[in-house]
Amino acid sequence: MREEADAAGGGEGDGDWRDAPTPEDQRRRFTALVLAVVREVLGFGARAIDTGLTLGDIGADSLLALQLVRALERRLDVRIADLRGLQARSLEDLIDVLFERARGEAAA
Repeated sequence: MREEADAAGGGEGDGDWRDAPTPEDQRRRFTALVLAVVREVLGFGARAIDTGLTLGDIGADSLLALQLVRALERRLDVRIADLRGLQARSLEDLIDVLFERARGEAAA
């Protein structure tokens, strides 16, 4: 299991992830943004989050998960329809799904 520190430290989270020069940089900024939203909604402060865990594993009950989904939809400008399917995934898998969805919606 990987621990993911917030890559937004140093200003990366301040700009739009789509403005990053390479796909790798886009992914890093996107990940930092998602983890910043998770920290904000769940009250984690600056603590590292193990992205191998599910939302339930890190303490998100169904109400917090719904609040997280709404916050992610606003910040990422992406629609998240299947809350139950996302709750069962690790944060790393969730970030993968959201990144591909957001890239697809940005290209449309």
